[in-house]
Amino acid sequence: EEKGRRRALTRAELERLGDELHRTEATNPRIVLLVRLLALTGVRRSEVVGHIHRVRGGDALRWGDVDLDRGLVTLRDSKTGPQVRVIGQAAADLLQVARSEGAEDDDYVIPGAKEDQPYRAVNTTRRRLWKRAGLPLERGGDLHSRRHTFASIGAHVQGGRYAGLVGALLGHGHQAKAITRRYITDDPEALRPAADAISGAIAGHLGLSEPAHVVEFPQVTEAKA
Repeated sequence: EEKGRRRALTRAELERLGDELHRTEATNPRIVLLVRLLALTGVRRSEVVGHIHRVRGGDALRWGDVDLDRGLVTLRDSKTGPQVRVIGQAAADLLQVARSEGAEDDDYVIPGAKEDQPYRAVNTTRRRLWKRAGLPLERGGDLHSRRHTFASIGAHVQGGRYAGLVGALLGHGHQAKAITRRYITDDPEALRPAADAISGAIAGHLGLSEPAHVVEFPQVTEAKA
């Protein structure tokens, strides 16, 4: 559950974060992969590495949950229960490179230091990374802030043409009970252009692709709990 206020990272902050991720990749590839994946997809940390209080990590993302050909990930335990989310091409490319040749479907996408546990050394490592990149450490810019960043960029990319699809890409309203919503059959392919455009723009800001077309979005975007 979200508490307090968070904001989207600015374009300059994203670029500094991207530079620091490149510098950190050789020494701590796990935190780098986690931050990049969260940035490019908007998924929650717990949806990738599981809930910290669950020792076995049964809710963490495994390679069997990732369909790179179709650009889909199955989240075992999102905020509103199991979900299938569409991810953009930039995120799929990131995962394609990250998956080792011998990875099994039951292996964690981001494994921890201990056998059969996902990566959990997140908070301390993230704070060091944020500090080196000159990013705010607390509520204004914590790890969850890149979810707000995904939403803010998504609302403005290509002149705002995909603003109405951002909620679906983030998994909001997945179990909405409105009568009209019950009649709608979800079509992941309808979200594909939006996912590709948003993840591509963020990848450009993080230095993972060709420079992205400048996306104008509010320099500070706050959201109440």
